[in-house]
Amino acid sequence: MGQSAPPAEKYGWDPDGSKKRRLRDAVAEKLPDLEVRGGGSTSIDVTRKGVDKAYGMRKLLECLDLKHDNVLFVGDRLDHGGNDYPVKAMGIQCHAVTCWEETADYVRVLVDDLVRRHTQRA
Repeated sequence: MGQSAPPAEKYGWDPDGSKKRRLRDAVAEKLPDLEVRGGGSTSIDVTRKGVDKAYGMRKLLECLDLKHDNVLFVGDRLDHGGNDYPVKAMGIQCHAVTCWEETADYVRVLVDDLVRRHTQRA
């Protein structure tokens, strides 16, 4: 469907995830040397083994000299087998969302709250 497909079509294509699981399994069978995970609502992520969102998070923590409890990860596939699950498995605090719009709303509320608290202290 592509990233520009209307959300209703994307979410309606495979509401229970069974089509994507079958697709993921078929791709994984043909690419045994690669990591294959369900991505967004209609996509499959294919990477080198060990290169997943946890890998990216470890690199980010290292580059920014942060600890696990300094980070909040927002993801829509925190379920076991989802492409965001490796971050959750690291012990990083996570917040589950269902779509990018919900992510944007959640981050907006977080930022507004931080600004309000900072302003009150000043």
